Amino acid sequence: MKSSTIDEKIKYTLCVIFYLLLWQLVSMWIGEEILLVSPIKVLIRLSELVFELEFWENIAFTCFRILSGFALALLSSCLTSILSYRFNSFRIMMKPLVSAIKATPVASIVIVVLIWVSSRNLSIVISFMMAFPILYSALLSGFDNVDEKLIEMSDIFSFSFIKKLKYIYLPSIINSFITSLTTAIGLAWKSGVAAEVIGLPDGSLGERLYEAKTFLMSQDIFAVTLTVIAISIIIEKVISLIVKTLATRSHLI
Repeated sequence: MKSSTIDEKIKYTLCVIFYLLLWQLVSMWIGEEILLVSPIKVLIRLSELVFELEFWENIAFTCFRILSGFALALLSSCLTSILSYRFNSFRIMMKPLVSAIKATPVASIVIVVLIWVSSRNLSIVISFMMAFPILYSALLSGFDNVDEKLIEMSDIFSFSFIKKLKYIYLPSIINSFITSLTTAIGLAWKSGVAAEVIGLPDGSLGERLYEAKTFLMSQDIFAVTLTVIAISIIIEKVISLIVKTLATRSHLI
């Protein structure tokens, strides 16, 4: 491991410790746990939750649905971005739809979707709608910015579209796509949990957060929130690692 990487990790760890100490000091200064519980008590409560089967069931429920929505968004964005790149009429048709999804507040989308979809599957739809515009725009922009000379060369040698995709388009867009991928999964995760807080599907992390807020259980609010943050970071890292590994093995990067 490079020394610069080690230094960055040390600095990052020190920053985390600093903010935890700051949190502890502010909590002690306020002196009201209902307003701001100390990080020590949050960690104690979290250590209790990890031994509860229901807590893991909540995590599994939320993860499965949000990741399902994200997977659908990934597949749909790949297909629609290719169609938009190849057919201008399809691109024109997609533009107002993508713009509308980007501009609409998450809460408004949740309320509208709840009319049509049960709260149990709400986070699937919301995570899909939050991730799709990011992935679609990133892929389409990547296709548009591919070097024209490479495309002309591939035409001269009569490359099929599949060959162009593998040897020209994918190597050109893979790095920016990985960045967009992590951004999209982060937004999908946060929006999915927020949707659960509004829709209250039984057995979800969102429902658990809402109940903790209703009964003023500050320790549970912060413990579940830390869990949501930790899972988001883990999912982003895992997906990024998987894509980078596949891209490296395919000689795309």
